[in-house]
Amino acid sequence: YLDLREEVARIEKQIGKTEKEIEGAEKALSNENFIARAPADKVEEKRSQLAVAQERLTKLVATRDELAALTPAD
Repeated sequence: YLDLREEVARIEKQIGKTEKEIEGAEKALSNENFIARAPADKVEEKRSQLAVAQERLTKLVATRDELAALTPAD
């Protein structure tokens, strides 16, 4: 038995964490000093982390929206 409200709340928590991860990666990548001074592999790793997090966020939001639509109104 899956409590849809609990699952939606759990996913929303993950969405918040993922949004913070995206924000941090975007901040680093918009920092000219980071781009100029960091080794190229570190910059590429940060770009990859950003892309993965954005994809994860898209999936989490879609899942949350699907479950929220199934949750009965009180």
